[in-house]
Amino acid sequence: MTALPTIANNSPISCGVGSGGYSNRYAMSLGCAIKTSERVSFNVGGSYVFGGSSDYGNSELSNYAGRAGFVISFGNIQSSSDSNLKSRVKALEKEKKSLILRLERLEALASGIQSNHLASMNQVLE
Repeated sequence: MTALPTIANNSPISCGVGSGGYSNRYAMSLGCAIKTSERVSFNVGGSYVFGGSSDYGNSELSNYAGRAGFVISFGNIQSSSDSNLKSRVKALEKEKKSLILRLERLEALASGIQSNHLASMNQVLE
């Protein structure tokens, strides 16, 4: 059941399916997590072990298992869209700095060519 979601990150409901095996027995699990608020998620899940129940002396283990729980988030909550936006802004600022440096080099080059061209024109006119 560890493959099942415990929190619903970017949607109100997240569901999952998991499977596993141990000692010639295989199991399938289903579960969902429901985000009730920005800080609280509830989750439920269940599994079924194929191959029948197991007898252990005076008692028998069922083929079914279940779980339920909740998650409470503490501290400053930063949504993933905010995080993505901040990283994108950082990348764009870095790109902007690079483009400004490139533009300054091109302007200096163009200014040098223009002053050389003007000097040549002055010599022709004299």
